[in-house]
Amino acid sequence: MKRLTLFLCSIMLAAVACSSTKELSTTSTETVKSGKKFTLSMKSNPSTGYRWVWANKAEAAADSVSYEFAADENKSKMMGAGGTDTWTFKAKAEGADSLVFLYVRPWDKETAPADSMVFHFKVK
Repeated sequence: MKRLTLFLCSIMLAAVACSSTKELSTTSTETVKSGKKFTLSMKSNPSTGYRWVWANKAEAAADSVSYEFAADENKSKMMGAGGTDTWTFKAKAEGADSLVFLYVRPWDKETAPADSMVFHFKVK
């Protein structure tokens, strides 16, 4: 699943390369200008009860601006089909930081996360 997610993140990065919003990758540390927006994209399937939860929001050097789920285009009419979560953030404080996401069923506190992703970035 991690390989597929990394591949899809790479595709999303290429798709938004001309955009004013930067797409972060889990494979490198990206530099973001203070006050500028950046996005994170992660494959998900909310019909399973799982969702991506931002685990370290209290101490992060970024603020969440928006969240959107988009069903996979070729499966958008299928019940239970997965898609992509896209989070948009605004960099707020200079320095190095990471955003940590856990793929969990929010009501199930006893089960370990099914997956996790860490996005590293520097704010200048």
